[in-house]
Amino acid sequence: MKLLTGQVSKIFNISKDTLRYYNKMGLLKPDINKSNGYRYYSQEHIDQLNLILATKDLDISLADIKETIESEELYKYKELVNKQEKLIEEKIESLKRKQKQLKKWNEILDIVINFENEYDFNNIKVYRDTYSFYLINLDKILEKDFNKEYIRCIDEVLECMNEECYYTMYNLNNGKGIEEDESNILIKEDEKNISIIKKYMDKNLNLIHREISGDFICVKFYGNSDELNDYLLRLSKHFNKKENNEVFIKCGFYIPKKNNDEKYFVEILLKV
Repeated sequence: MKLLTGQVSKIFNISKDTLRYYNKMGLLKPDINKSNGYRYYSQEHIDQLNLILATKDLDISLADIKETIESEELYKYKELVNKQEKLIEEKIESLKRKQKQLKKWNEILDIVINFENEYDFNNIKVYRDTYSFYLINLDKILEKDFNKEYIRCIDEVLECMNEECYYTMYNLNNGKGIEEDESNILIKEDEKNISIIKKYMDKNLNLIHREISGDFICVKFYGNSDELNDYLLRLSKHFNKKENNEVFIKCGFYIPKKNNDEKYFVEILLKV
């Protein structure tokens, strides 16, 4: 059996340019009729093309396919298959993580779409609890020798929690306003992430432990920065008699706006 380039192109639903490219890179070289210059593909070529297209469909690179075919060694095919199987398994895990994150965002968006801020503070329940936080100094994250470890720590905690895992601390001065602690981020200890935190503490990362006990309120809020600041001051004045109070903010979702009036959906944790 001998087929012309056009016939092979139609049978396999690939372009003539693709066949020419395979020929140019030495992956599939057809026979040439010296009398007319036509290129012909024999049964052996068709079998080889089937192999190329099958392996290419598995996302194996043409360079790897060419190297394996030219080796004429069976164990090279085995190595190629094992290598690609591992890559696909890693892609599957990556896709699962992305799917989990998208599902989480979908859940948050469903909440935000139907959310209304609670302005009757008498409806907000006060409860007693103890929270453990681990402070990461932002200057440390920027240090060349440590930044990868700090970022890896945050990423691992984020992955195991399947949500934003860090808080920003603010100081509420009922008389003057709000001051953000711009030097630290805080990771809240949880049974899911404690082993990860301890692992990185063993690597001599300067994670400062801070434990806070007492009465708290926890409330969600949706709005821009000015609205959030106003809400925080109202909460502080309602629940606290003292002038200075600490509040911990976890951002659940960020919504950019064209007029630079970004919206935030946050969790507010206030010690009362």
